[in-house]
Amino acid sequence: NGAWKKFPKHERVKLSHHLKRLNMFYGGVTNLMSPPKALFIVDVKKENVAFREAVRCSVPMIAIVDTNVNPTEVVYPIPANDDAVGSIAIITKAIADAYEEGKRKREKGAGGSPEEKSTEPVGVIDEKKIEKPKTETLVEEKKNEPEKPKKQSRISTGVRRGRPKKVVS
Repeated sequence: NGAWKKFPKHERVKLSHHLKRLNMFYGGVTNLMSPPKALFIVDVKKENVAFREAVRCSVPMIAIVDTNVNPTEVVYPIPANDDAVGSIAIITKAIADAYEEGKRKREKGAGGSPEEKSTEPVGVIDEKKIEKPKTETLVEEKKNEPEKPKKQSRISTGVRRGRPKKVVS
């Protein structure tokens, strides 16, 4: 609106660059009327500000957690490598597809008659339908394995490595 005309050209360029950066980082947040219903975080350790803000505002989080993060702090943890581009791409695509499918179902249900609407909430996972891994079989397989012989220590073998000690007489 002409307020920057009092500054020299190089300062106006710096200010416009700074304004573009702010718009890039916070442009999507300025249009929010209410807090989001959920938050998807790829790297909790790197995005700790978003993580803490979600905890503070009690927004449920879906996050890819690696071994360097405490998964109990995340509401819906996804155990995966948060540094590998391939795993991030696969998981992000699956989350985006699930969101689009839920959005389509919700729009279809809102526009139709009450009989067409499903009573089941979209995006809720039924615990009974999830197939849980059978840990008992893994434990039994380990019990049946023969025991490996233990390594002998250097002392018991009588072999001494390194430089011999000097004997002072």
